[in-house]
Amino acid sequence: MQNIIDFALNREVEAAQFYADIQLKTSSISLKKLTKDLEEMEKDHIVVLKKIFNESSSNGFDSESAKKIKLSEFEVEDSEVNDLNEIIKIAIKREEKSFNLYSAIAEKYLDVNLKNFFLKLAEEEVSHKSMLENFYYSESLK
Repeated sequence: MQNIIDFALNREVEAAQFYADIQLKTSSISLKKLTKDLEEMEKDHIVVLKKIFNESSSNGFDSESAKKIKLSEFEVEDSEVNDLNEIIKIAIKREEKSFNLYSAIAEKYLDVNLKNFFLKLAEEEVSHKSMLENFYYSESLK
């Protein structure tokens, strides 16, 4: 359980840095705003995951089925791509993997509050993905 939450926490730290890096690479005001907003949302996730990590025990967690979570399926590619359209596509894929990770974690919780917490995080990641897709289709493809 601690390993899974630690993995998720590290993913959120990477995501916040990823969005901060995009802000340095673009001159687009709308992309800077979007990625700043996403960076702040990911930082909020870090705060709540740290709290869960520090308070967590295996209570309410189906540890047998959790062993079936293959963390490698949720790892993201690091890329030194400088084309902003490609960077946005990578960001969309990252958010999709985060959604899948939180959905998988939620599935392993027996405790309703923790299950709902991870389902909420999954919904937020889907929202991030949607924001990026909307940006991509409205701005990047102009």
